[in-house]
Amino acid sequence: MAWLIGLTILALSSVVKGQESGATAPPVGHFAVTDEHHNPCLLMTVGMTFHVPYVKNDTKSTGAVTSYHLPADANVTGSCEEDTKKNQKKEASITLSWADGFNVTVKFKRNDTVFYAKEIIARYVLNSDVFPDCKDEGEAKKVNGTSHDIHAMPGRSYLCHVAVNVTLGNATVTFSGLQVQPFMVKGSNFSKAEECAADMSTTTAHTTIHHTHPGNTTVHHTTIPANTTVHHTTVPANTTVHHTPTPSPTPTP
Repeated sequence: MAWLIGLTILALSSVVKGQESGATAPPVGHFAVTDEHHNPCLLMTVGMTFHVPYVKNDTKSTGAVTSYHLPADANVTGSCEEDTKKNQKKEASITLSWADGFNVTVKFKRNDTVFYAKEIIARYVLNSDVFPDCKDEGEAKKVNGTSHDIHAMPGRSYLCHVAVNVTLGNATVTFSGLQVQPFMVKGSNFSKAEECAADMSTTTAHTTIHHTHPGNTTVHHTTIPANTTVHHTTVPANTTVHHTPTPSPTPTP
């Protein structure tokens, strides 16, 4: 649908400063994945806001966009794989889950010189509480994308104070106050940080981003309470996701 392509853009730049006028800032959570010895092996501090288009249940199948936050107390699962074989790539992942069928997974990869975010996957379920008047109540969805802009040297952490938008299919996730270290974690604290380029160029001026949407699109902002019981859902085979790659330098393997 043409309106879905328009919603994918959402008038968002790849890096923005400040918050949309009238939108609430996401809560910032501190998350850790532990290994078999219960030692932290992946650390992440982040706030996330998801901007997701959907179809309303009316005669015109009106397009709408809803926004919801990652709860600061989301349930954490993940894995850390440190292969000591020479030239063998290493991987790690973190999954944050909440409510009924909502979760986000960030997968990381590293070589001898750099680690980076290999893939970001978000899953959600259409329901009237988060997607007002949605057409396909109860349908599970999945969107994914990449962001090689999230990268640093192994043994260090990546830090970005400004809001960073990543395209996930026809949706967008905004990372706020992100600091992450998926490899070579020592204790419960981040190692020396490598700041993103946007942080280095940030000025004291406050910038407000005004989002534009197609004329027949409505926008809803929703906060979802965390839930310790998470039901994982499977995306139906007929679910189509249009992927829009995020242009960024690809690290050397």
